[in-house]
Amino acid sequence: ASATRHAARLGRTLEVLWEGPSKRNPARLTGRDRSGRLVHAEGPADLAGRILPVRITRTSALTLGGELT
Repeated sequence: ASATRHAARLGRTLEVLWEGPSKRNPARLTGRDRSGRLVHAEGPADLAGRILPVRITRTSALTLGGELT
């Protein structure tokens, strides 16, 4: 299932295309990794449109969460 696949990425660093602020939390960025998985991380909105690495620190069935590196 998705939760198992996402859990396998815990601790890894992924390249993410940041789309902009999260709809639920404007202080958090939303983006997608190369496989199209939804990723969230704390960061400024002006990173939208950039591809930056993020270290995955939390996972759920629907999303990945992490820290910009």
